[in-house]
Amino acid sequence: LRALQEKHNVTHMLSEATLAVREALEAERVSLWFEDGQGNLDALDIGDVGGFGFANDEDTKNDDESSTQAIQSVFVAIARYCAEDKMLINTPNVFEDEELWNAITDFIEFKEISGLNEKHWFLNRACSVLCVPILSNDSVVGVIQAIYKKGNNIFG
Repeated sequence: LRALQEKHNVTHMLSEATLAVREALEAERVSLWFEDGQGNLDALDIGDVGGFGFANDEDTKNDDESSTQAIQSVFVAIARYCAEDKMLINTPNVFEDEELWNAITDFIEFKEISGLNEKHWFLNRACSVLCVPILSNDSVVGVIQAIYKKGNNIFG
C-alpha cells in the first residue's frame, strides 16, 4: 500500500476522503486502518488535525508520550476488534459500554492504559466511536474509525 501511495499519490486522495468523512460525520478524528497482509492493522493517520491530535487541543496539551500511547491503545484495540469480528461498532461512550469494553480488553496494552490516572481527561470524557470494517470478498482489508462525535452524541 505504501508503494502504491508513493507511485499514484493515493495519500492525497485518501486524505481528502477522510476529511470529507470527518466533516460529514461531525467527528473530531477519522482514521483509516489497512490490513498489512499478515493479519495486522496498519493505521494511516491522514486527514487528522496535527497528527494524532484532536480538534480540541485544550484537553491534550498537557499529555506526555505515555498518555498519548495509552489513549492510542484504546482506539487500536477497537479497530482490531472491529476487524477481527467483522463487526460495526457504534457507541456513545466506550467507557460506559460494558459489552464493548469487555470485548476490547484482550486487545489493550494494560501497561499503557494503567499509566492514566483516574482524573485524566480521556477517562472522564464521553468517547463516542463509530468503527466499520472494510471488506473485500468477505475478507477484512481495513477499518474506518470515527471518534468523538461533536455534541457527545452517537454517530447516526
